[in-house]
Order: sequence, then C-alpha cells, then structure tokens
Amino acid sequence: MWDFHSHILPNIDDGAKDSNETIKMAKIAVQEGIHTMVATPHYIPFDHEVHKDEILESIKKINEALKRENIPIKILPGMEVFADWEILKRIDQGQILTINDTRYILIELPMHNIPDDIDDLFFEIEVRGLLPILAHPERNRKIQNNQNIVAKWIEKGVLTQINTGSLMGILGQASQETAGILLKHNMVHLLGTDAHTSGRRSPEIKEAINTIKEILTLEQCKLILEEYPKQILANEIVTPGKPVLVRKKKRFFFF
Repeated sequence: MWDFHSHILPNIDDGAKDSNETIKMAKIAVQEGIHTMVATPHYIPFDHEVHKDEILESIKKINEALKRENIPIKILPGMEVFADWEILKRIDQGQILTINDTRYILIELPMHNIPDDIDDLFFEIEVRGLLPILAHPERNRKIQNNQNIVAKWIEKGVLTQINTGSLMGILGQASQETAGILLKHNMVHLLGTDAHTSGRRSPEIKEAINTIKEILTLEQCKLILEEYPKQILANEIVTPGKPVLVRKKKRFFFF
C-alpha cells in the first residue's frame, strides 16, 4: 500500500519530533500494510520554507536507519506546498520537491477558505509542466459546503488525495462526511495518512480501506489503491473518470 501524504521526517515540521518517533511511525505503517510513504513536510512561503536538500538528506538517513532496523518500508521525497502565488517563483528556482521527482506536486489549501484566484494558480502550475494533487480537500470548510468545487478542478486536470483519518472520523464529522461524498462521486484519486505522530495521528490505513471497499466497486477501489499510485510514481499521466456532480437535496416548505 502507498501513503502519499505524511510528516514522518524527524524535526522538519510539525510531524515526528525525532528519529525515534519516525521509527515508531514506520513500524505502525508496516503493520498497516504500507510499503511506501511519501514524506511531505510543509512548505509555506515566508513562514516555513524547508530547503529541499535538507529533506533529501533526512530521507537518505531515515531509509538507511529503516534498513538497519529491518523495517520493510521505503520513504520517498515530496512536499506539502501551500497554495500561494510565491510558490511559482520557488518552482522556477528549483526549490520545490515534487512527489519523488515526478510531474506531480502536492498542494494544500487554507482550511477555512479558497483563494479567489486558485484556478489561475493551478493553471500556472500546469504551465510549468507540473500537475497538482490537492491534499485533503475534505477538510476545507468551503468544500464541505459544496463538493462540486472539486469536480470543476478535476475536469481541469487536478487530482485529489483524501486523508485516511477523515474516513475514520478522527478529523471530525464534517471531514468524514465530505470524504464519503467525494468518494461516491468519483472525486478521489489517492490516499494519504497525513501522519504526524505514532499516537492519535499515526499512519493508519486499514480501517479507511475497509470503508472505501464498502462504498466503491472493486474496479474503483483498484484504481485508487493500486493503479493511480503506480502511474504517478512512474510519472505517467493519470486520466481519471469524470466526476459526478453532487445533487443538492430539494427543500420542501409546508404552510
């Protein structure tokens, strides 16, 4: 199993506080059936700018430690890049890590709103030869109220990654309900644990996969759990099925 969103690197961001915590997280991930994790530390212009060489060096050391400990999991490089126009400059300067040096870049929205010019930002990212993967859209307040926003982006080439913790209810009822709606309407392409610790936000995935299997067909499950991950890491173009618009329930008023 692949985990496309994690904060497993030690002392880089708000994730693992040290290498011991990283090892604990890796052991949990293996128990959950994960064999590959993409390390995606936060990259926020002017606030939290981690140099890519620091990330790559950390990944090298962690993979060596995992090998010594006989923990069968591999950590791949990436970043969780905050949606800000400054990231275009960082991309042009070669400061941004895509997912394992592919064309795919993990993008995070603000939690409570959506920038008015986000469509233009996605376009500019794509002009640079990169393809955005939207991190945990189910956690965004605006999307929780209108999932069809995501459908519009998917039709323009954006992919999505939902958190396993959302499906498990760890991140609140609204996130859980929205994740389910996105799944049912063909608006999900990848899973990520968004793991930060070996505690409450650990790299758990089994329960979420069971939920997905209850919602989707076997063919749909295979796409999210196997085909799309393989295509992305092979740097191939993912061509997902068309999203299904969410139909608003009609309200009836009686007088």
